[in-house]
Amino acid sequence: MYGVDSFDAIVKRPAGCNPRRRRIVDRIVPNRRTAGGAAVLQLSVAFDHRVVDGARGAAFLETLASLVEEARA
Repeated sequence: MYGVDSFDAIVKRPAGCNPRRRRIVDRIVPNRRTAGGAAVLQLSVAFDHRVVDGARGAAFLETLASLVEEARA
């Protein structure tokens, strides 16, 4: 709404993570031999590392991104 692309999420107890979606922006995206415009959604998740291991958190975000991409197709 105000042109903010990112921010840091704070995880408050008793939550173990804090997922965030950012705004959807139009970007130029390379596609094999050409480049074209596409709507890009940025996702982020802040994890409490006392509760969630960073590698598992990264795997969760990767899975979430692939599900969003699959739903778009």
